[in-house]
Amino acid sequence: MGLTQQRAERHVAEWSERLSASPQNAEWPSQLFHAAHVTTAAQILRSGYLSCRSGLSAIDHDVANQGALHNNPKAHDFARLYFRPKNYFHLKTEGIKCRDDPYRDRQHMSVPVMLAFDAVSILTLPAVEFSKGKYSKRQPTGSDDRFFDGISMERVYHDAVPSDEEKESIQDARMAEVLVPGRLPLSPHLRSVICRTPLDRRTLLHLLGGGAESLRERITVEPVRASVFLHYGLYLTRADLSASGLRLDFHPPRGRVPTSLKVRLTNRSPGQPPDNYDLTIPSEPNVTISSIPATPENCWEIEIEDVLAFHAPIPWQTSVLR
Repeated sequence: MGLTQQRAERHVAEWSERLSASPQNAEWPSQLFHAAHVTTAAQILRSGYLSCRSGLSAIDHDVANQGALHNNPKAHDFARLYFRPKNYFHLKTEGIKCRDDPYRDRQHMSVPVMLAFDAVSILTLPAVEFSKGKYSKRQPTGSDDRFFDGISMERVYHDAVPSDEEKESIQDARMAEVLVPGRLPLSPHLRSVICRTPLDRRTLLHLLGGGAESLRERITVEPVRASVFLHYGLYLTRADLSASGLRLDFHPPRGRVPTSLKVRLTNRSPGQPPDNYDLTIPSEPNVTISSIPATPENCWEIEIEDVLAFHAPIPWQTSVLR
């Protein structure tokens, strides 16, 4: 059935006003969100659809909790979106999880990308359903104004550290879902594609290749820090080539920082076999690797701690004095 137009618009207006004091969260109510690793995001954007799991022959980079996949097989028949970013799923998967992290999953969103959809146009779709929490836990669903009224949006949009007594219920509410059967066409619903950093955006554009032109203006960088991404994990903030070598700057992971990082660099020159460099570098805010031949505009793939951190050409940085 979906929501009536009036109820969907009232939800956006009411919660946009209630969250307006926080620039981090003010835009959430007008959008619905789906996060993916950068290679999967490129796959979605090329296909033109956000598909349910059962409709895919393969998932490029599957970051789902493998232990929870069999909890509710019906969930595999829906394209699943969330009312907000920064939920428990992001805590477990976003950013590079170092090899000695006991909570590191085999596959995670080392380069996360957020697809942001228009809330009203999706909430009013005829077959859309809603859950009051994480649907894989066999939550009941509904599809009309009355059921929607029963979703605790105070808990969904709650963005402070919850008390011990409320932690479980708030974490579950933050993962309330919007369920579209089968697959959701990106047009006309997709508003924007949000990347965590300019380097992440460069990676996504490179992976999209020629298909990026029609989407380029909608592929943006997070406008307000921590409005879309948690920034808990390790990631690259800068990658520059110059006569001094390759400079890498890092955002450190939250919690214990390892003393060193495993780095694999792959330099791909047109018509040439790739050059691979396997290094161990100190875990510092910035590192210059002078042993790497600096080559302008070649395509570089950078893996850190065995996962993707960057994949695109790195511009040559020349001195401003020249």
